[in-house]
Amino acid sequence: MIDKPFDWSFLFKTDNQALRAEITNEDYEQGAIEFTQSVHSLIEQELMRIATDAQSQADVFWEQNRAMREMGEKQEFGQYGTRIRLEKSCLTAEWY
Repeated sequence: MIDKPFDWSFLFKTDNQALRAEITNEDYEQGAIEFTQSVHSLIEQELMRIATDAQSQADVFWEQNRAMREMGEKQEFGQYGTRIRLEKSCLTAEWY
């Protein structure tokens, strides 16, 4: 009997033919589904990390913008802005 979750690198070895014969199509399908879910989760986490980094950079811009406005440099820094959006798993960084 094969223990789940499978150690695919062990099962792939030539001398494990009998064990491979016990694996069903549903087992292969379930492995693919679990892999896809794991990758999706990792991509979502990375997207949030990138979005957080982008928002941090935008925060720095706005801090400098406010500081320059307070110093009377409105013409140079007051005309630009930045915005970070995360919608439907899509990151947008805008300058306006």
